[in-house]
Amino acid sequence: MGHYVGKHTIYDLHYPVDAKILKKSKLALAAMIFACKESGAVVLSEYAHKFEGDGYTFVIALSESHASVHTWPEHGIMTVDIFMCGKCNSHDAMKFFVNVLTKKGHKPSSVVEFVMGRGWAQDERNSDPLKELKEMT
Repeated sequence: MGHYVGKHTIYDLHYPVDAKILKKSKLALAAMIFACKESGAVVLSEYAHKFEGDGYTFVIALSESHASVHTWPEHGIMTVDIFMCGKCNSHDAMKFFVNVLTKKGHKPSSVVEFVMGRGWAQDERNSDPLKELKEMT
């Protein structure tokens, strides 16, 4: 049997066009740092950039990999990318993130999740990465 060394989750969060959370990165960045730490990850560094206009992007480097957020206020979209390995769980980090945003009045109208196993480590010849991925979701 084999196993994935990490779980990579990608999310699309939908908001009204020009929602405040899509324009102001400070709350989202603080919420993601909190979410990563709450899920057991070690934050190494962060980088944020505000685009001309209203959107922003940030990435958080983790000992367990990374988390990032990108916004398009004109389309009402926030995308989130979380990849974690070890005992950390990217799905748990996302739940913490959305809970913080919701408590601060920025509940998304919908959340779409994409899950991928990453780094297939083959323990035997007859390992089935697709079966392992189905068990992760």
